[in-house]
Amino acid sequence: MIRNQVTGGIQYAVVQGQNVTVTLPPRIEPHLTGLPPLEETFTGRDEELQALLAALGPDRERPEARTVSAVAGLPGVGKTELVLHAARQALRTEGWFPGGVLFVDLAGYDKERRVTPEKALDGFLRALGLPVEHIPHDLQDLRRHYTSVLAAYAAEGRRILVVIDNASSAAQVEPLLPGDGVTAVLVTSRHTIGGLGARLHDLDVLTPEAAVDVLRRALHTARGSADNRIEDDPEHARLIAERCGHLPLALQITAALMAERTDRALADFAEDLADAQNRLDELSVQGEAEGQDWAVRSAFALSCDRLDEEQARLFALLSLNAGPDISTEAATALVGREARAARRMLEALFRAHLLARGGASDRWRMHDLVRLYAFERVQTGLGQEDAGGALGRLWEHYRSTAEAAGGAVQRGAGAVRSARFADREAAETWLEREYPNLLGAIGNAEAVDRPAAAAALTASVSGYLHRSRRFEEALSAAVVTLRCVLGERPSNLEAWALEMVGLALLELDRHEEGAAHYYRACTIYTLLDDRLGRARTLDQLGVALAELDGRAEQSEEAFALSLALFRELGDRGGEAECLAHLGKVRYHERRYQEAVELHRQAAELFAETGDVVGRQTAVLLMAAAQQGLEEYAATLDSYEQSIDLYRQLGERRQEGTALEHLGVALLSLKRPAEAERRLREALALWRDLDDLAAQARTLDKLAEMLDEADRVEEAETVLRELVAVGRDLGDRLAEARALARLQTVVSLSGRPGEAIAVGLAAARTAGEAGEPVGEAAILLLLGLDLMAEQRWAEGVEVNGRAVELHRELADEGGEAMALAGLGESLLQLQEVEEAVAALERAAERHRSAGNREPEARVLNLLAFGLHHLPSPRDDDAGEALRRAAQLYGELGDDDGVRQAKQNLKRLPRRSR
Repeated sequence: MIRNQVTGGIQYAVVQGQNVTVTLPPRIEPHLTGLPPLEETFTGRDEELQALLAALGPDRERPEARTVSAVAGLPGVGKTELVLHAARQALRTEGWFPGGVLFVDLAGYDKERRVTPEKALDGFLRALGLPVEHIPHDLQDLRRHYTSVLAAYAAEGRRILVVIDNASSAAQVEPLLPGDGVTAVLVTSRHTIGGLGARLHDLDVLTPEAAVDVLRRALHTARGSADNRIEDDPEHARLIAERCGHLPLALQITAALMAERTDRALADFAEDLADAQNRLDELSVQGEAEGQDWAVRSAFALSCDRLDEEQARLFALLSLNAGPDISTEAATALVGREARAARRMLEALFRAHLLARGGASDRWRMHDLVRLYAFERVQTGLGQEDAGGALGRLWEHYRSTAEAAGGAVQRGAGAVRSARFADREAAETWLEREYPNLLGAIGNAEAVDRPAAAAALTASVSGYLHRSRRFEEALSAAVVTLRCVLGERPSNLEAWALEMVGLALLELDRHEEGAAHYYRACTIYTLLDDRLGRARTLDQLGVALAELDGRAEQSEEAFALSLALFRELGDRGGEAECLAHLGKVRYHERRYQEAVELHRQAAELFAETGDVVGRQTAVLLMAAAQQGLEEYAATLDSYEQSIDLYRQLGERRQEGTALEHLGVALLSLKRPAEAERRLREALALWRDLDDLAAQARTLDKLAEMLDEADRVEEAETVLRELVAVGRDLGDRLAEARALARLQTVVSLSGRPGEAIAVGLAAARTAGEAGEPVGEAAILLLLGLDLMAEQRWAEGVEVNGRAVELHRELADEGGEAMALAGLGESLLQLQEVEEAVAALERAAERHRSAGNREPEARVLNLLAFGLHHLPSPRDDDAGEALRRAAQLYGELGDDDGVRQAKQNLKRLPRRSR
């Protein structure tokens, strides 16, 4: 037997051809473990840190505790730093790891630096105090020694934490796992490594706020707190963080560059990163201390080097998809392989964290910086022919599938059916998921000079974009398409693209610009003798011109020419559309009788062409015009028919509109129960469609109805939802108005304390929305509630602000009411002189506005203040009370007269 003694240590024995008994050192010195220092910029990982710590504690009875935790994520996302912070915190926690920590960087993605399990175990055993002469070379023997030493430490209550960083595979990690059920292990990898029995943690990029905080901390660490560029320019700090993809590695690289150049502003660095093609070049710096290459490109390259040829090809080609994510189906078309092989490659890229899961199981997304790197590989590693062919396949997939989806959702005359989608809902779902990719492809078409592809995709997706009210996106697609198809000579395609731009502009209420584009399109169609195109553009031109001041005559002329052309061509569908558009113009002009007749004609023509949706829409518009004529009973059947038809066709948005109109008509006919039912049906439908604007509209009608019916509690519930919807819409004015109405309801419910809280929020929101009229009205009611609660100091502040606003608005009545509230609050605070000044102005304003009852009330208060001045003005007080009694008498208010006279008697006799 060979015996090796280290005084005061732990003994263990292992059979290895002979018995060896070794006494180990009392503790593992941290410097021997090689645990790297912590970054001072670590931030934004509290939740993930707590999740790791929950699994590290010594209490194995907890269900969340597990001996091995594996953190996976994108290169540079901060896996190592997270694990190091968890290890440091665990080491500082008493009783968790009294034996210390072992650390190894396996460099699993670097072929030249990769650490083998044998080398890692050798280092661990040395750190554990095993004499060099007793450390074997064979992997099996190394593992046997390692597990025996760790078990000995654990048996003596000196539990050890093992940190295995940058592993590339289970084969690299598995020999380093203790297997004793006590020693804890933290593993990091760019892949999700299965088969270790580990608790898996996927690490995402930082939040925008945390990303900016990394920049701030890094600068302060390098340059001290005097470098305030982040604090002084938060807008560009956020932009830099965004252009770094909120990726910690990229942020650190950028911060290092910023620390070197203190003379440069944040705007300069943001501009450096603005060019996506050069962004990876900007995110590179050479670490001087150890020659460490911090290039983001290098981090990604190490991951890609592990891919096989086909996986690497797909990885590069995925960057050609210009949208935010890609489906398995689209990726299959892109790579030009059969679906099963493509899915296997996608899964491999996902395991390498070069891809992340999208919102659904068959969708994939790339981090921005990974996408840039992948595109570099297209430019340097793939032939132009291969990339061009892949892009062509992808575009054809999008075009043909979008065309099929458009056919599946289309209703009425001209609808095209396809076997690609089982039903309309499936087609709508596909369009909802893919429209960002279609828009990206359209934009990409311009960059690579593919005008036909841009036009085809725009034609396929524009209908969906308009139906779903994504007008900005429709405009962007149309503008790009127009740029793509512009040539030396005018063409039908150019005119059509101008129409698409004009249509989107009209939907965005940019009527002047829309009219200009329709003029250009009409000119081209006239030159090309395309009468149908000319008729179509004249119709839309009429719509645009009708919205512009002083252009009514031109609008009438455009509609007349359009109708004449459609009739000459025998295009009954086009004629019906034009009549319906003209009817809508008449409706908005409040020429309701003409609108009714035009929509009736349109409905008949749509019926002739078999366009059931067009017919019912015309019927619905006719009913709205009849409602304008207050012919409510005549509209009910039209609305009911519309609702039934739209429901059958699955046209949920039109159904909601019909339900809404029907509810309003029923209210006008004094049938509130039926009206409420229909409005609530419409509201439920708008919620399903996530149409916040429509929700707000319907909630507003419901609240008004409930308020009029004195159903205060229900009105309050509806108004609270209306407030929330306004906030979600980002419409501060709508939110403020809803809060103001809620304030009134709560106040009238006898809950002034709650009303005050709502009123404060309403006033603040109205102020932020730049709505002085609303803010002034809110403050008046808020002042009354504050006084009811005897919160006089706040009453002074609120009424004072109300005075300022009403004065700016030249609203004498409102100013007088605010002055009265201000004066009363000041009286209660015994600031009598200021109170009298406010009340005198209030009385003067009421007298000027002819508000006799409010003036009388103010005069009573004013008399009280005049009497209690340090030098009483009792004669003026008597005059004020006599004027008050006179006003009450004119109003027939005997109680008011009596009160004024009683107050007068309290004054000295000479002043009465």
